[in-house]
Amino acid sequence: MTETTTHSDKASRRRNNVLIVLILVLLGLNIYFLADNIKLRKAVRTTKQTTETLRTDIARSEHQRHTLILQMDSLDHVLSLQMGLNEELDVLVDSLRTDLAKRKAQYSSQLSKSKNLEKEISALQLELTSAQADYQTQITTLKERLQIVEAENTALKDSVSWKQVQIRGLSKKVEIGQVMNTSSIEVHAVRERASGKEVTTDVAKRTEQFRVCFSFVENRIAPEENKSILLRIVNPIGETMAVEAQGSGVFTLAEVGDQSLYSMRTNVPYTIGSQESHCLYYTPQTELATGKYTMELYHEGYLIGETQLTLKKGGLL
Repeated sequence: MTETTTHSDKASRRRNNVLIVLILVLLGLNIYFLADNIKLRKAVRTTKQTTETLRTDIARSEHQRHTLILQMDSLDHVLSLQMGLNEELDVLVDSLRTDLAKRKAQYSSQLSKSKNLEKEISALQLELTSAQADYQTQITTLKERLQIVEAENTALKDSVSWKQVQIRGLSKKVEIGQVMNTSSIEVHAVRERASGKEVTTDVAKRTEQFRVCFSFVENRIAPEENKSILLRIVNPIGETMAVEAQGSGVFTLAEVGDQSLYSMRTNVPYTIGSQESHCLYYTPQTELATGKYTMELYHEGYLIGETQLTLKKGGLL
């Protein structure tokens, strides 16, 4: 009986030892799986964080790329505003815009192939800023040069204008120098007798015509040609005797620029050295009043001779 008990106790201890070993194994396995699970969860969290960071980086890079494109578009707009100011400036601006368009295409290609997008965009932004500064320098330099050229052109125009004024002044002097002068001016009131003979009179109601005779003073710079001479007759009340049907008209007084009526116009030949006397006849269309009549001769708007005649009231014919 004692042997049986001892044998049973040994068997019980072996079972207990086996159970302990099994418990220890199971505990070890639980610890292993728990640790592995913790690592897995950490890996999942890390993966999620990496994914979020990547998404954020991509979003930031896309924003930077969009900003870069907007900067290039803005710069192109600024350059376009410089067009139309000057032909030479237009050529430069067009060249800069073409260069900018090439840069834009180049940047887009680089960004699509880049693995480090953010770093690439930063580098391109620096390059674009440098290009923009270079563009502005070129434009500013050209504008300054154009301002100098414009100033020189203005000075040249002023000089040319002054020369033109001088030329006009000389031309005016030559024009005035070619104006004729008269001498030996004589005026008579005349009528024709039944015999056809012309006689002079100083009676208003007997006067049929005014005869104005004169000679040209020699003028060696005046061309030898017919000179257009105007006769202006002013009656005793200050009115110009003028009848359009008789050849009267309007002319401009050269010295003051005012317009005035003239009584008649005629062409008088001029030859250098000639002392020939020329006579103009004017036939009044209305009854003449008594009083003083003024005869004025004009050439090219300038008064070149003046004389007076007084008609009186007469008796019987």
